[in-house]
Amino acid sequence: MLFKWSKTIQFGERRLMLPIVRLENSPICPVAMYSRMLSFYPAPPSAPAFTYSSRRGNFVSLHKGEFISFLRAKLTLAGVAFPKLYRGHSFRRGAATFAFHWGVPGELIQIFADWASDAYKTYLEISLPAKVQVAEQMKLRLLQNT
Repeated sequence: MLFKWSKTIQFGERRLMLPIVRLENSPICPVAMYSRMLSFYPAPPSAPAFTYSSRRGNFVSLHKGEFISFLRAKLTLAGVAFPKLYRGHSFRRGAATFAFHWGVPGELIQIFADWASDAYKTYLEISLPAKVQVAEQMKLRLLQNT
C-alpha cells in the first residue's frame, strides 16, 4: 500500500510504501479483507483507503473513534478482558512486539513502522522467558570472569 498521509507524514513531504502480503486460506488475510471491503464499498480511486457509503450515498472516511468503538465491541463479544484498554496504537505496539519476538532486526521494525526515532523500543513487550534468558547470560559471563 502507498501512504501519502499518516501520523508521521502530515504535509505530503514523502510517501511510504508498505507491502501487504497474503495469508493464504487464513480468515485474517489483510489482502482478502481489504478486497472484500472494496467489493462491499466500491469507492473511486481518489477516495481514502478506508471508506464506506453514507446514507446519502457519498463516501465517508472511517474515523479513528468509529474504528476504536467497533474494535472494543468485537473484543467484548470475544470475551476479552478490559476491552477499553485497546486503542489504535495497540496494533502498532503488537506488531512491533511480534516482529521483535520473531527476530526481525530493530532497524527494520523502525523503518517498516515509519518511526523516525528509537521510540518503537518503548512499545516492545519483552516476555518473562526472554528476561530470564538475559539474566542467565549475564550470570554465565560473570562466572566466566571470576
